[in-house]
Amino acid sequence: MVHGVSNLARWAALCFLLAVAVPALADDGPYAEGPSPQLLERIESWLEALPGATPAGREAIVGHLVRVGPPAWPLLEAAVDSPEYETAEGAIRALGASGDPRAADLLAAAAGDRKRFLNLRVEAIQALGREGRAVAARSLGEIALGGQPELRLAAVRALGRTSAREGVDALLAVAAEDRSLREEALEALEAGTGQRFGDNLEKWQRWWRIERWTFAED
Repeated sequence: MVHGVSNLARWAALCFLLAVAVPALADDGPYAEGPSPQLLERIESWLEALPGATPAGREAIVGHLVRVGPPAWPLLEAAVDSPEYETAEGAIRALGASGDPRAADLLAAAAGDRKRFLNLRVEAIQALGREGRAVAARSLGEIALGGQPELRLAAVRALGRTSAREGVDALLAVAAEDRSLREEALEALEAGTGQRFGDNLEKWQRWWRIERWTFAED
């Protein structure tokens, strides 16, 4: 990354990338054997532009990274560990929106890394909720049940975005074991399952004993 470049210059470069470089992605057709060096350079340029971009610009870059798909993965994986806050944040968001099952492990590792900024860990938790698969629900359940207090609420809310069996298990366990999070856990259950039992934990538990097998395990 080139240091000492003004935000205006970075934004000008980003505008160029979005207006000119993005259409060139068509050069990398579905039958190409792996990404071209030119495409990899463009992906790297987007990541380098993240720190100097406006919030709207960062969202645009994340969207392009998601659309690129597998060729962006090696660079996204490295970007998650970037010392630049905006770069790591953009990579985490792109992973959460990617729909790739490999994302859950990377996001779970980011959420569990105590050396990271707390906000980035919360971002990783939210991205796990968007990812939605059972492996993500398992990671979120572990955080909701035994994570740092600052992260448990974020994990409970993220679990409300998945209907995976492991997610419902975790939310019911939180509701039963932690009165301070019970209300949030039951609201997340309503969001994830579509059921409406209010704050009646016994009804939730009785319903789950009957219906648990009907929910996807993976």
